[in-house]
Amino acid sequence: MLESAYERDVFSGLRQGDFGSFGAKVELEIARGNLDDAMTALDNYVDHFSCEWCAFFQRARVFEHMDSLNKAVRYYQADLDNTVGYGVALRATMRAPTFFRLGEIHSQLGNIDSAIEAYQKFSDIWVDADDILQPQVQYARDRIDQLLIVKAREPVN
Repeated sequence: MLESAYERDVFSGLRQGDFGSFGAKVELEIARGNLDDAMTALDNYVDHFSCEWCAFFQRARVFEHMDSLNKAVRYYQADLDNTVGYGVALRATMRAPTFFRLGEIHSQLGNIDSAIEAYQKFSDIWVDADDILQPQVQYARDRIDQLLIVKAREPVN
């Protein structure tokens, strides 16, 4: 409903230059479970704005939802490593969530050291975050503790 109102009420020329509308389309498709459509929307976004790095975070999210976890890691890491244009400042707001997602994925993949490192970077960034975010910080700290226990039980080669 909101999507159709946007299409109906916002001048098409304005919609074509709206970065946010492209990103929102991707998020809607992810939420709907239409992952191929989400990837197509990302491809359209990249083509329209000639900006591959603009889509790294969302592309990682789509791959994560597709259970292509290694591809998701590559795109999340590319997003963190990006040093191009205004994207550096824009992406700074996404560093903590990116580290959190990397912690979750590396945990799933059994990459304990990488998971611990990602969770630690996440909690370092959000150490003084608003109270509403502190449960996620505590979760990351708890995951670090759990992973350290798992690591201590691993046989030494």
